[in-house]
Amino acid sequence: MTSLRKTPRIPGLKGSMACAALILLAGLAPSAGASQLYAYSEQTVANLNFNAVPVGGGTGAAGTPIFTSASSAALPLSGDAASGTTDVRESFTPSGSPVDPGQNFFAPVGINPTNYSRGDAFLNTGGSQSPLSTVAETSFNGLTGSSAGNGNYSIRVTFTVTSGSFTLTPTLTYTNSLSVSTGGSAIASAVASYGFEITISPDIVGALPIYDVTPAELNNVRIAQPDATFNQGPTALTLAAVTLGPGSYVLQIIGDSTVSTTQLAPGVSVPEPSTLASAAGAVFFGLAYLRRTRRKAASA
Repeated sequence: MTSLRKTPRIPGLKGSMACAALILLAGLAPSAGASQLYAYSEQTVANLNFNAVPVGGGTGAAGTPIFTSASSAALPLSGDAASGTTDVRESFTPSGSPVDPGQNFFAPVGINPTNYSRGDAFLNTGGSQSPLSTVAETSFNGLTGSSAGNGNYSIRVTFTVTSGSFTLTPTLTYTNSLSVSTGGSAIASAVASYGFEITISPDIVGALPIYDVTPAELNNVRIAQPDATFNQGPTALTLAAVTLGPGSYVLQIIGDSTVSTTQLAPGVSVPEPSTLASAAGAVFFGLAYLRRTRRKAASA
């Protein structure tokens, strides 16, 4: 086993979740005037390699990777969700909008008078760089309610160390972008986040990860106020090493981009950042939800 490369899996998306999100987030009284709200998140991870080095005559083999990606998007009166394997369909609302940039567009569409939300994910499993990309974006100027978008993927592969041991030292190149704006409004919120996690667990039902890395460089949240734009990379990164002895293991990689915007009524305080981030993540398969399902899937 000379190296292990990205490999995905994720629970299926259900359109009803978008509707549930709208019911939960849109139950706010109208504000005196609409603010132009905007949130954008994009992350690309390329050149991912585990640089497996045999120790003491280590030998092993990898199983067939499972590649799955997913995305979702929603506005107060409409919603869309999509799931797929290595190249999920872009999820965009409202359907047929001239603002829709189409499949696998990861640059920002930007602030637009037309309300929209989108999410997309792409797992390029061929070529030397084989990037993993997610994007989520929304522009919203309604008098009340919320909008949200999410793009995420999960990668899963099983492998076995038959003798000796292997030392794995993951390396990758990352590019991150976040942008949030409420147009200066004090009664509105905009949240954008991205996340990335690698875990290795024994291939045993109920087993906890023995390697669990969520690098700070690849996990970030921006919440307006104030308005902010953040760009980083392309930057090379080396993660912590781990040595694995004989046994069967499950390697899982999770990536996620999530955005949300909310118009608040006069006199209503902007929710705490933790509340906003957890709401967006839980409703639209944010990173926290994926971590919980990852542990169950890895032990299945």
